[in-house]
Amino acid sequence: ASMSTDINGGDIRYYGASPNNYIDIGHRDTKPWNKIPIFENMFETSQQCYEAANCSTNYATIGSLVGQTFTSAAQCEAAMPSILASAGVSSIDEICGEQPILYRIIGVFDNMLKVISYKDIGDYSWDTSDSSVNSGYGINEWSQADLMKLLNPGYETDSVNNSLYWNKESGTCYSDSNNATKTCNFTGNGLTDNIKNKIATATWYLGGFNTSGIYSNIAYANERGTTHVENPADGVTRQNTWSGKVGLIYLSDYGYATNFNNCSIAINNYSSSDCTSNNWLYINGNYWTLSPFSVHQSAVWYVTSADGVDGGNAHYGTAVRPVFYLNSEVGIASGTGTSADPYILR
Repeated sequence: ASMSTDINGGDIRYYGASPNNYIDIGHRDTKPWNKIPIFENMFETSQQCYEAANCSTNYATIGSLVGQTFTSAAQCEAAMPSILASAGVSSIDEICGEQPILYRIIGVFDNMLKVISYKDIGDYSWDTSDSSVNSGYGINEWSQADLMKLLNPGYETDSVNNSLYWNKESGTCYSDSNNATKTCNFTGNGLTDNIKNKIATATWYLGGFNTSGIYSNIAYANERGTTHVENPADGVTRQNTWSGKVGLIYLSDYGYATNFNNCSIAINNYSSSDCTSNNWLYINGNYWTLSPFSVHQSAVWYVTSADGVDGGNAHYGTAVRPVFYLNSEVGIASGTGTSADPYILR
């Protein structure tokens, strides 16, 4: 569905409960087993994974791995459906086979498709800092944020968050206050060269908000404005825009994704089922937005599973769903946009 009556009349957005806006851009998770804790880093290739999952030859090992005792291949095969279900999958292929990483189209802006990863890539700090800076809670300035450096190129020489997602690598990522870190691995779901060539360099707007009782149109205007925390003690100048490849959704993106026929209240009050069940960007969990909270120098807005949106310190380990614009020459070759038949790029 569209927020404008003419395709050339302005921004076009998908909204409502379940629009057909799924897209397969050719991005593949080449090591899907790393998403399952008991299999993480266990295999280097799909062949190794499939061989290990073969009940006919490895029933005893499979049993010990899941805390059961199998004395025959038949026992292993009989238990396999429940083993797969406990891992959150329905087939061995979902663990061992190369899997498409689906995105969903937010809309069309400046003749470019803006897409968001259907699933998050893990929980990471938006930003963190030494305890002497904002009590270790981070700085809400995206142009220098730790998460920006994780998602985008150009920070390979840094010791942490060093363009790991962009370069499809593993390493160390920021995850809490006072520059706390954890290991992270994007070798399976990081960006391939083919996908990176499709991502446009875009202007991202960094205007902030000082109230939660805000509607989508006001959020949209503020994002393109100049409201920031005044006289921040951290001494960092907040920028109005940033030019780069990979970002996050705006607060207004989340607001406009709901069906206003069912939900016409302030974004922070989107907790009622009339709003959550009619907003395709709602998930039963929290994830970061790009928008700073302009009355706190360390706070950033995030989507919540409870009541729409809220502001929280940037150091929290919160889910990350990368967002980017596809180059204007990229087009749709086939598909109907459903999750089973996503749009395919040409």
